[in-house]
Amino acid sequence: MPVLEPIFQVDDFSFRFPDLLEPTLRHITLTINPTERLVLTGPSGCGKSTLLYVLNRLYPHNCDGEVSGSVRIFGRLAQDYDPGEVNRKIATVFQDPDSQFCMPTVEEELAFTLENLQVPRQEMPQRIDRILHLTGLENLRHGVIQSFSGGMKQRIATACALIMEPECLLLDEPLAHLDPLTAKEFVSWLDHLQQKSGIAVVAVEHKLELWGSFFDREIDLTEN
Repeated sequence: MPVLEPIFQVDDFSFRFPDLLEPTLRHITLTINPTERLVLTGPSGCGKSTLLYVLNRLYPHNCDGEVSGSVRIFGRLAQDYDPGEVNRKIATVFQDPDSQFCMPTVEEELAFTLENLQVPRQEMPQRIDRILHLTGLENLRHGVIQSFSGGMKQRIATACALIMEPECLLLDEPLAHLDPLTAKEFVSWLDHLQQKSGIAVVAVEHKLELWGSFFDREIDLTEN
């Protein structure tokens, strides 16, 4: 079998916000491979979310941060991607799903995501049907997003990320606003999705005990 190219290759990478004296990330080196399940850990302030936003190109593009070292995404230097281009392969779900929603219903939100990707309108119904079936959210198609629980909103936000058909899903503390039972149900749901899709999953997380054996590998940023 051919050796698959890494999704991310981070080499001796440091990052400093323009208003801080010290770097938030120092000399980070890591490789993330296709289909891998990886969690970034460490105490608050160690740069976990910052690294996640470097991987999806939010940083330094949106904050003019100072960088050294290199980040390659699918073998290509991160800075060579146009703004938004990498989002076709790397999808992100943020800590608060409400911050990602723009439309009232699930179907409209999924369609809005596809519109932003400039997917031809005639292809949208099939893509929406497929992702609703994959995620088990068929019965929520016409539901009003703000009427659902936090756990269901997190599933909807994840479905909106997956409808982009990315190769890697980035999660920024997805269990932060969920009670323990709902969090474990979300992890089980995500485990089933990852097995079906083969997508790589990279998460920032404090509550590792709620994930069980989900992750293949843990990277503690305080050890870099």
